[in-house]
Amino acid sequence: MGGSSTFIISIVLLFVGTLAAIIQLKSRSRTAESANIVPLPMIGGGSLKRGPWPGCLGISGSECSDLITSYTELEIQIDIVTPEMVELLADDFDVHRVRIFVDDDAIVTKIPVRGN
Repeated sequence: MGGSSTFIISIVLLFVGTLAAIIQLKSRSRTAESANIVPLPMIGGGSLKRGPWPGCLGISGSECSDLITSYTELEIQIDIVTPEMVELLADDFDVHRVRIFVDDDAIVTKIPVRGN
């Protein structure tokens, strides 16, 4: 009888341990999602003065514009581009321009970079 109770206790402990591990993993996953971490691209050197500005993803276009303006020391033209305006854009490159692409809710959908 002692062997069967040890077996049952082992199974219960295994179940409880597995359940605790699953809960902990889900908690960590939610923490990472809520942090809204965006990896910084290596193109452009990653300087917040020169761009790109990955911190703009998911915030409003006007907040992104203010963020970029606060980081840059040079004169740049910042354009907030709505979905309707995309087809009207010229394909030229201007190092003194940053286009902020937003969706219909004015939320930034692409990482803003200088020149596009």
